[in-house]
Amino acid sequence: MLCSSSTGAVSQPTKTSRSWRAIDQAERSLGTILDYYCIELPKFEVADYVKGRWEEGPETNPIFAEALELGANDAHEHGDCFPSGDEANSPRMKIMFESVYTSGHHPTAAEIILYDAKKSRLYYVSYKD
Repeated sequence: MLCSSSTGAVSQPTKTSRSWRAIDQAERSLGTILDYYCIELPKFEVADYVKGRWEEGPETNPIFAEALELGANDAHEHGDCFPSGDEANSPRMKIMFESVYTSGHHPTAAEIILYDAKKSRLYYVSYKD
């Protein structure tokens, strides 16, 4: 359950032991659909059933790497909390591709989750051209 304050900040109720804070988020629809979130998350644990879907960066598959670069750069352009494409596709990131759609050999839509242990931040980006 999430709670929203008058400032637009999102937090979890205090009765839970989880600790996180939304730093920035945006939802845009101007020809291209873009949603992104930057979340401060001091403790990051991957559930057993999805451990095989998370990988250490950088991404080497050229289509997935392009999808990551496009999404990260678009989110970074709208909010400086989101890493650039180069930062997102770096060894310090844990990466999970929820979905990537292509037209020909180029990504046109994707949902990607990143975790930067150095900054204790979870990033989510979803876009569709």
